[in-house]
Amino acid sequence: MPRLTILTATALTLCTLAAPANAQFLSRLFAKPAPLAETQDAIESLVRSITPSVVAIEAHRPPTAGASDTRSAGAGFIITGDGKILTSEHVIADAISIYVTLHSGNRIRARRLASDPRADLAVIQIDTPSLTPVQWLDNPESLRRGHMVVAFGNPLGLSADGPAAPSMGLVSAIARPLPDSFGQSEDRYYGDMIQCTAPVGPGYSGGPLVDIHGRVVGILTAIASQNRPGESLAFAVPISQRTRAVIAKLARGEDVEYGYLGISARDDTTSADRPFNFTTVSSTNEPLAPRRAPVLTIITPGGPADRAGLQTGDAVLSVNATPISTADELVQLIGAAGPGRRVALTIRRDNRTLQATVDLTRRPSPTAQNASRQWLFRGAALGEVDAAMLGQLDAPAGALLVLMVTAGSPADRAGLTPGDVVVRVNGRGLTPDSADTLAALSDDCLLGLANGGSILLKPAALQP
Repeated sequence: MPRLTILTATALTLCTLAAPANAQFLSRLFAKPAPLAETQDAIESLVRSITPSVVAIEAHRPPTAGASDTRSAGAGFIITGDGKILTSEHVIADAISIYVTLHSGNRIRARRLASDPRADLAVIQIDTPSLTPVQWLDNPESLRRGHMVVAFGNPLGLSADGPAAPSMGLVSAIARPLPDSFGQSEDRYYGDMIQCTAPVGPGYSGGPLVDIHGRVVGILTAIASQNRPGESLAFAVPISQRTRAVIAKLARGEDVEYGYLGISARDDTTSADRPFNFTTVSSTNEPLAPRRAPVLTIITPGGPADRAGLQTGDAVLSVNATPISTADELVQLIGAAGPGRRVALTIRRDNRTLQATVDLTRRPSPTAQNASRQWLFRGAALGEVDAAMLGQLDAPAGALLVLMVTAGSPADRAGLTPGDVVVRVNGRGLTPDSADTLAALSDDCLLGLANGGSILLKPAALQP
């Protein structure tokens, strides 16, 4: 503190003896620091260059009970100069009319060109020439954790007056899957998302996520709905080779069809640590090194995997000779293969490595998949029990079959396992509407099983 006082006094003395020189010194002292000014100018230039390519979207849906009109706000961005605009499918789903507002403030009615609910992508068209399309990141693998990104959107519909709202952050994760429950009812795939810290909110869906060079790296899709104040968590569909192929089809007005195997799988976190004595390898006659591979947890009766003889517990090592190590890779390769294709799977079963050939079919629509209803309860996927099984178990009509249990969830910690059949809740027999009763429970609940056992299931917040 004394030294600061001395320096201040000296500065005042110099100001008295040499006012002109000191004025220049003070001007430089209080000027914007050069690095910050340069950074600010670069960000401002980036925002200015991207803004003409971003649009605000307003979707109108049929009136619902208690509401005369249902509107939602989102964003999109121009991908061709003749008016094709990419957005999230959920932004325009079920819309009876769609309006686009350009950065100039012009409001134009758009028409749906094509959409893909599975990828949550859609292309709409406006009849406006000479627009400015975005640039793409041609090398998606170059995106890294810690890279700076800017999100553009239409928060709360406020950008309907023109320029989109920018928001800046860092890439915090690559290829991060969203929780299984997110988008499940619509059969959406969110297995390899970009996570970033850019503060976003409702209305950013469909907007671009761009890098510091102004290239689109992702399509904003979701935010964490339970963020605490001061936290930011946003997710974007990456501009990968798979995504670009989907966008190209949508821009041509074509439908996107996915291959269907009829399975559910989970990542195996233990296989790389266990020794295996492989005795059968069909292609090279050499044992394969132990490694992680997705494990089949559910085989849909009558589906392609079931017809090919696959079993729960099988680990899928490769698809058409392409090695895989995660359930996400399995989903992507099977989906990309398309319906009507025959694929060769290398599987590991009971210390043996076998080959299976599967004829893929067209992925069922969400309506068809949900014909047999499923519910999520404290980390367990529960489904209806068919009539034949009900008769064998002498179970009530409302019995629920445990289809899958998420690792580390309350259901997993309590010991609930796939294949268990729940017949009672808190001592009362299940009825056809018991799944709704389960969803409303917030305290401990005692599940009675068809095998005579019982499991105490605690709420997530009370888990140790």
